[in-house]
Amino acid sequence: MKRRSARGTLLILLMGMILVLTSCRVSYKIGGKKLSQYSSDELDTYERLAQNLVTMMDSDSETYLNTLSATDSITFEKEWQQWQDMIEEYGPFQGFTVGSAWNYGGDVVVMATGQFGEAHICFDSRWTDRYKLIEITYYRYPDEEEALQAVPEGVMETDITLNEGSEYELPGKITMPKEAEGQTHAYPAAVLIAGTGANDMDHTAGKTHPYRDLAWHLAEQGVITIRFDKRSFRYSEEWTVPTMENMSIGWEITDDAVAAIGMLKELEAVDPDRIFCIGHSLGGLVMPRIDEESGGALAGFCLLSVPDRPWQEAAYDQYLNYGLADAGSNSDIYTMASILESEKDTISSKKIDSFAEPDLLGTKLLGMPAAYWKDLNSYDYVKAYEETQKPVFILQGGDDYQILAKKDFAGWEEKMDGHENVKLKLYDGLNHLMMPSFGCFKSCYKEYDMSNHVSSDVISDIVAWIGAAS
Repeated sequence: MKRRSARGTLLILLMGMILVLTSCRVSYKIGGKKLSQYSSDELDTYERLAQNLVTMMDSDSETYLNTLSATDSITFEKEWQQWQDMIEEYGPFQGFTVGSAWNYGGDVVVMATGQFGEAHICFDSRWTDRYKLIEITYYRYPDEEEALQAVPEGVMETDITLNEGSEYELPGKITMPKEAEGQTHAYPAAVLIAGTGANDMDHTAGKTHPYRDLAWHLAEQGVITIRFDKRSFRYSEEWTVPTMENMSIGWEITDDAVAAIGMLKELEAVDPDRIFCIGHSLGGLVMPRIDEESGGALAGFCLLSVPDRPWQEAAYDQYLNYGLADAGSNSDIYTMASILESEKDTISSKKIDSFAEPDLLGTKLLGMPAAYWKDLNSYDYVKAYEETQKPVFILQGGDDYQILAKKDFAGWEEKMDGHENVKLKLYDGLNHLMMPSFGCFKSCYKEYDMSNHVSSDVISDIVAWIGAAS
């Protein structure tokens, strides 16, 4: 479906989400549906909204665009100018293609991909239920943004196979400065440990690749990294058939992390006394266990978006703030939240420690068999961080709605008060992936569908911390 404005333009998209209260906190219910599912009247309404927006962008100033605003306090001078800048940079606006439609907290979010010259720019617009404009967000069409990505000049990547010749071979990459070739024990290094779930080596989430960002830009600043697919990603079918072996943190994370440390030690350029772990979410929580299983090989721990409490408590919050987004009606969400709370309490009560093997493998709690939780909670990770004398750097995004700054980061601040080996930093405006949180779906899982990158401040701070800790 394509339409032209007076300038030969066109646009449209829409979205929406309904704010839903669970029994204990706010969650979001995503209310999108395909364009084919909308009535002709609905489509006409949203097309008119989109066409109005395009028409106002085509005017000689932002004055007409501001007439669409929901309140006098919301103005769109910057967005109007950005539109003109895109025309200047990419070429004339050719038109737009309608994509999908959603609801968000009672508002309507209209999404479109517009063509400026040969470039495609996505733009989302958020409207009240009375069709007054609240917000406009621009971002490069993700496939085109991805095509622009390349290993930075001065950086080299080598494909590797972790656990080569074993039952669980894993593809991965070692990333380093080109100038590191031929050097002996000259560079610090880090193993990138992915969080919970089936993650590839780039820790791909939607249209983002946070571990690729880290690897490339750490190497630019002199830090060698190794990253690899998780077993749960590469051998996902096996993970769906639970056994006592694969329902363990060893199988999911720590065994392969230890192997990666060993591979870094064999690199001529790596200083074996300066090997660190950088872990995200659950991957960051379990790093003391990796250190112990590697014989104390790590020089320090860098935690990205990591809870200060048992994982079942953080996982429960993530279900409420993230996992129930498509749960259905309000009553369905109330029921599911109650079930999840009961499952969390079962894990915390240690009842599963007395389960026989069939029950450990057959009882699911917060999405995983009881065997998994028994193994995970056999180690006190937070206590290990409190007791370690090795350098620790804890980083948290202020707009992270999965690991919560007001709960988890505040907890770390309290626990680590007086620990001179621990550095903590809260980054306002960053999300769970340590990327800027922005757009009509800010603090919602759909923001990961926009191209985005790890904050350069985060990367520079990690490099500085590694330098100081070495």
